[in-house]
Amino acid sequence: MSGTKPENPVKKVSVIIPVYNSELFIEQCVQSVTDQTYKNLEILIIDDGSADRSAEICRGLSAEDGRIKLVSQNHKGVSAARNYGLDLAVGDFVFFLDSDDAIHPLLMEHFVRQAERVHAVAVMCDYRKLNNRRMKKVLNRTLEGDEKPEWQIGEGEKPAEWFHTAYLEQMSGIGGKLIRRNATEDLRFDERLTCGEDTLFMYYLTGRQICMAYSPVKWYYYRQHDKSLSHLADGTRNCHYFECCKTIRDHEFRKGNTTYSLIWEGWLIYHLEKSFLLMKKAKRKDECQRLTELAGGERAHPLFRKLEGRRKRWFELIFSDRYPCQVLLAYLAMKERVWKTVLGIQKLKSS
Repeated sequence: MSGTKPENPVKKVSVIIPVYNSELFIEQCVQSVTDQTYKNLEILIIDDGSADRSAEICRGLSAEDGRIKLVSQNHKGVSAARNYGLDLAVGDFVFFLDSDDAIHPLLMEHFVRQAERVHAVAVMCDYRKLNNRRMKKVLNRTLEGDEKPEWQIGEGEKPAEWFHTAYLEQMSGIGGKLIRRNATEDLRFDERLTCGEDTLFMYYLTGRQICMAYSPVKWYYYRQHDKSLSHLADGTRNCHYFECCKTIRDHEFRKGNTTYSLIWEGWLIYHLEKSFLLMKKAKRKDECQRLTELAGGERAHPLFRKLEGRRKRWFELIFSDRYPCQVLLAYLAMKERVWKTVLGIQKLKSS
């Protein structure tokens, strides 16, 4: 009609789901996306060379819903799969979801609405840890009485502050993050890393002085199962996260940001300690020797000298043979929460 303004087009969201041997969970994961009240979705499932029925299940889901697109690649790892998804995405936004996780049915609607309302580059919420039984129960319940998101807005330096301090736990993973696609055009996941690649991605994104929206509603459902729990005791995985921490620490140190670089120095030596104890428990002498050499290098770093005395004493104790590694691992787990407080990484109230 002449003289009237056209309605704003509904923004498309490209949901990127990397899949590797997830036959037990992928259908529930994808169902949580197709059940979204927000319908303008492109669902990109990147099969990373699965050896189980994951691809077969996804082909069946694609036949039922034309928004679902299955693409396959040789097994290259989750970073390569996510990067492939970014290359293929055509939506105004991209949204990342892990194949064993799920999301609340109202999440996408509220995320897009908030992104458009405040012109946010990225939107996120908190998450819930659920086992298989509780995941099924949560996804099958009605929405009556659900809380509505209350939003905090971070602009300029605030998203970086959130990343390093207040919301590091929520921002260390990429799952559940809605991001404007044009903000990812020159940003990709480091395919050399098998752990911490998503933390590094979020570090680079939040360091660009973007506008970001965060809600404490727990609408991202993180599944805990035997395989995910086994990762917690995987010393190799901790070694890779050490590399992520080292990269962030060195970047902040070069920028002269002592506060943030000290936080990551603390996390770096924590993962070094944990990796060493796990490798010692597994009697992998070659890895223990390599980690001992890395520890020697860390002792010489200027930031190590700035750590408080008890942290340095604990570090020396870990790399000695005075106590059984099982005892030290148990004590390390108990002290982790205390160290989060000391390092300024516990959740803070937004100012």
